[in-house]
Amino acid sequence: MDRRTKEWRRRCDLVAAFTHALGGDASISEVLAIKVEAAAELAVIAEMTRAAFMRGEGVTADDVVRTCNQASRAEKALGIDARAKSNAKGHNPVKTYLAGKVAA
Repeated sequence: MDRRTKEWRRRCDLVAAFTHALGGDASISEVLAIKVEAAAELAVIAEMTRAAFMRGEGVTADDVVRTCNQASRAEKALGIDARAKSNAKGHNPVKTYLAGKVAA
């Protein structure tokens, strides 16, 4: 990817978001950092594919599904959801929402 493009900037944003969700640069290994970069790049490719499909540029719905699924699997492999759940033990978003509604 050309580092001057919006796709490169999006990739960098995703790398930063995934890294932050995993605890920051200091807490991830070099191997995990490589997986983070791959997941970010696959997410950008999926976004580009979906946008090309919506513009009618010869991309099929199957292409969109396959790229989105691959990106989703790469993100899931990072374990971000599992870490978020373990960090929020006892946290019930529905209860929090309802408590805010009652208080208001």
